[in-house]
Amino acid sequence: MAVAKDAWACSRTLLSAIDRAMHARGLSNTALAASVKPLRCDEATIRNLRAGRRVRERYVEAVCTVLGLQASFRSERRKALVAADDYGGYKLSTLPNYEGHFVEARRSFSSDGEIVLSSHIIAWDPYVQALAFDHVAAGTPQRRRRDFQHSGHLLISPTEGSVVFLAIDKGTARVSMLTPLSGKGAVGDEMYGVLLTRRTVAFGSRPGVSAIVLRKVSDEPQSDGVSSERLSPGSQSYTEWNATLTRVEDELVKVAVAGQNPRAGMYPQR
Repeated sequence: MAVAKDAWACSRTLLSAIDRAMHARGLSNTALAASVKPLRCDEATIRNLRAGRRVRERYVEAVCTVLGLQASFRSERRKALVAADDYGGYKLSTLPNYEGHFVEARRSFSSDGEIVLSSHIIAWDPYVQALAFDHVAAGTPQRRRRDFQHSGHLLISPTEGSVVFLAIDKGTARVSMLTPLSGKGAVGDEMYGVLLTRRTVAFGSRPGVSAIVLRKVSDEPQSDGVSSERLSPGSQSYTEWNATLTRVEDELVKVAVAGQNPRAGMYPQR
């Protein structure tokens, strides 16, 4: 029987933590299986997991969630995951923590002077074997202000030091080329670079280019209330984001004109 692509075995450390948590709660294999919802989990799956056999990742995660071991699960999983070669072949445990919720800032393509804030949710895709993202952005007047969404994957080069967010949908692409995540991927750490996409105009669309910043706001790969927003000049948030984008734009000009290395000066002094 073929082993599922997203199947993996727990380490002894995590297995011991699961055993202790089950004992503390007085849970049998059958009782734990019944608590794993909404997945259809049976006693045999729990038995295989506790024996160190390979089971699907979603069952391991669900069991750890029931037992309050989410942090242990995430740490364990990072040690085991390696991206497919087409996405960079990176080992997740050697990178900063890219998983979580990020806010993106860029210039508006439809309203002069505005800054657009939007959300990126980044999490591991076990089927493609790469970090994946969902991007929810604020609508434009042409879209009648409806929000819209892009989904894609991260390409992280082990040699070039760049991070590429690539979303392809019905013949169009949205590409962001960014510096690596600053620090270890804690809340507040950032990536900087340039966005190439298409912008809507009165009679179709045109290429759109903007400096872009992604700032981590949560380690949890889910929305926590940071939604799409359009900032106008005069607000404190606009002033802060405008200063950050202006600094990134200055660095991009250096790259374009003088061929300087953008990584040398794009991170803020902390």
